[in-house]
Amino acid sequence: MSMEIYPDELISSFMARMHWTRGHKSIRATYNNLLELRAGRPVHDLPSGLMTFMQKFKFKCSVEELIYSHTLYPYYQPFWSEQQRMRVKKEMLSDKSQITHLVSGVMASVIKTHKQLKLCPLCIQQDEQRYGEPYWHRVHQLPGVWACPTHHCVLIDKCFKCGDDFLDHRIQYPTLLNRFCKNQHSLAHFICPEKDMDILQLAKTSRFILHGGYSQLNHTLMYSRIMNQLHRLDLCTVAGRVRQREVRERFFSKYNSTFLSRIGVPLPISNEFSWLSTILRKPRQSQHPLLYILCIQLLWDQPEDLLQEESSSPFGTGPWPCLNKVSDHEYVESINKVKITACSKTRKPVGIFECPICGFTYSRKGPDRKKEHVSEISTIRNFGFVWENQLNVLLEEDSLSVRAIARLMKCDSKTVMNYKLKRNAEENKVDPMPENHSRRKQKIKPLTCKENLPLSYDRVDWKRRDLEINDRMLHAIHQLQNSKDKPIRITKTRVGRIIGYSGLLEKHLDKLPCCKATLAKHVEPIQQYQKRKIHWAIQQCVNNKVTLKKWVILKKAGMNNSNFRTLDDYIFEQIACLNCEKQIG
Repeated sequence: MSMEIYPDELISSFMARMHWTRGHKSIRATYNNLLELRAGRPVHDLPSGLMTFMQKFKFKCSVEELIYSHTLYPYYQPFWSEQQRMRVKKEMLSDKSQITHLVSGVMASVIKTHKQLKLCPLCIQQDEQRYGEPYWHRVHQLPGVWACPTHHCVLIDKCFKCGDDFLDHRIQYPTLLNRFCKNQHSLAHFICPEKDMDILQLAKTSRFILHGGYSQLNHTLMYSRIMNQLHRLDLCTVAGRVRQREVRERFFSKYNSTFLSRIGVPLPISNEFSWLSTILRKPRQSQHPLLYILCIQLLWDQPEDLLQEESSSPFGTGPWPCLNKVSDHEYVESINKVKITACSKTRKPVGIFECPICGFTYSRKGPDRKKEHVSEISTIRNFGFVWENQLNVLLEEDSLSVRAIARLMKCDSKTVMNYKLKRNAEENKVDPMPENHSRRKQKIKPLTCKENLPLSYDRVDWKRRDLEINDRMLHAIHQLQNSKDKPIRITKTRVGRIIGYSGLLEKHLDKLPCCKATLAKHVEPIQQYQKRKIHWAIQQCVNNKVTLKKWVILKKAGMNNSNFRTLDDYIFEQIACLNCEKQIG
């Protein structure tokens, strides 16, 4: 008896229908016969043994069409590397393979695989009208999808009345999808509309990817598109560093903990090792598609927007228009290059545009989020030779006032006045100052007092000051060394702040030899300061009767284990000495 596989049907669903049709006593025997699966549990999303399966059934489709139309391979594909795609496909075609989840990275992901199959009650009714029987749909088994993207109702993974699921509990094989559960409760009438718009949007985006929406992308191109969008949204610096804190704030403003818990995604903890921080770095390993989908919905309004080719530049792709208002090519796109720098105050990108035709140079603070921003100017850096030549012609005619010239040149009257003074200065080669401008008379100080002073006169007694400051420094250093609080590193800046002479020590230390010698003797190198913190931490643990362990001591001292491994011997030596003293005592 020939059977056809239905549209969007899981291979596991076809196997369940085949088992019922052939009348085998055990469904495992059906799997052994058709997929050569002798041991282990079947994988619903990325099954193996497909080459043997195709040889035993003469479907109208090819093996490639079977993989792309009846498995979840196209859902994972855009987020894999080329090598990983080939490896997974090889395992799916081979017999007796049980490592598809291991090779695909699903097993190592933070997203746990949902073992139960899900169904839509309205799809059951629709399938019975079209094909005479219901079947398991691929789109309903996508990770995190709990709403049917077609009928917008909640998917169910068990009977609401008796709690019966749809798997054989002994071997975890899917049963034949029926209108009724094992206890004869109707499944087609458990209809509950989904009201959460985030759940519905997630289901639609997942279906878009499953149907090949991102088939031309891989994990490298996906990372490149995400970085370009971060640049456009000002969530990334000019140098390419992601503003992780702002991205995390944007993430939690869009998704709440209830939504994340429902789709099985853990909260991204606030450190550099969270899944959200990792997915925004250069891809060194594959990440689960569900995590990428959350980022895509966070950065774009629609999933199709990611496919639009746009530049990573915060000012888009060139050419850009020349905005010289007195030129004959205003708004003509004649600028092909842009120089991007960072604002010294806000660190936002600043683009510098120079027209090669007229030399007009202007800058604009980015990023450009609207098309209207292309015609905006933040600062005019150079008016260019075309503008200056026209200004010189008007100044030579000497028939218009400065304000009238400013109106014609589309600039401020002060700009015209500055150019006029500069032009006169270049012609006369004198100081650009009007003749009627009165200079302030400089007051000449009498030299009588200075002439009567001896040549070796010093206004400050540096020897006396050196001794006074040195005494204060010794007292401050003694306080820092004998303090019972957490140690503070002894540096020139720290000592100067305590005694109130930090500026003097920075600028005139060469005139204070005693202070210089004291600082050279007591200023702590970083390793000596670390040892002093470790010694203090050990004493604190002893006083509080805390067990001496390396990580406890480092945490108490405020030191990171990975950055201070060179002090391991010193820590163990201090612990050993302390233990010997206890034994002797």
